[in-house]
Amino acid sequence: MFGKVFKYEMKAVRRILLPLYGAMILVALLFGLTTSMTTDFSGVGEGLPVIVDIAEIILSMLFFTGLTACGVITFVVLIRRFYSDFLGSEGYLQLALPVTTNVHLAARTLTAFLWTLLSGVTALLSLAVLVFIFSFEIQDLAGFFRDILNAIRSLEIPPLSMILLLLAGLASCLSGIAHLYASIAIGSLWSGHRMIGSVLAYIGTGFVWSTLDGFLGAALDNSSDFLPFHIAGIPFSLEYSVLGAMVLLALIQFILYYIAAWLILDKALNLD
Repeated sequence: MFGKVFKYEMKAVRRILLPLYGAMILVALLFGLTTSMTTDFSGVGEGLPVIVDIAEIILSMLFFTGLTACGVITFVVLIRRFYSDFLGSEGYLQLALPVTTNVHLAARTLTAFLWTLLSGVTALLSLAVLVFIFSFEIQDLAGFFRDILNAIRSLEIPPLSMILLLLAGLASCLSGIAHLYASIAIGSLWSGHRMIGSVLAYIGTGFVWSTLDGFLGAALDNSSDFLPFHIAGIPFSLEYSVLGAMVLLALIQFILYYIAAWLILDKALNLD
């Protein structure tokens, strides 16, 4: 049943977000073309440059606003979907299905995770479209990406650190989604003003975890005298320990938030 619930949820969100992401990439394409026209053909005619200049200004505003809007709208859509599916009018229908609460929650968590990643990919693709248009010669485009790689190499970040940073980002994304869902679930326990309860729950749990993060950072800093050490021939420095702790802590947060949301929605959900 997980596959069916997940597929339905992906389709429901896709109807809203895919047109938005497509429009973002289209705006990037038009913005790049109009900018190229004003740069290369500004001396052609009298009316054309004015029209193109106006279009360039409008498209630039749409583009830079859209970079933020993609993330914000994705966030709003996912929160609205979760709230309406469990606490809104659709809650009775959803919970009447022969599907466990855990399956509902897992499907929505995975859906939110994938669409959050896709919103980031859309922003990167939009920027890549601009780079491609501005670099008409393939040598220039290749040189641009080569300069980026060289800049990354100049930072001398070890491969293991890059992997841990990636894992920490993915784990933080998951824990952030579970944090939102757990806060909404906690807010549902209020007899009234559920939205206010959800906001307060989000702030309160966030403060607790921020405090724990501070204690963990201080503990790792105090343990620097014992580092580096070696396990299985792989050198582990304080940097690796901090990054590893970030991954572990994010996963622990995700598990605890997920369990809290699941227990409340399964045992204490009140749709009245």
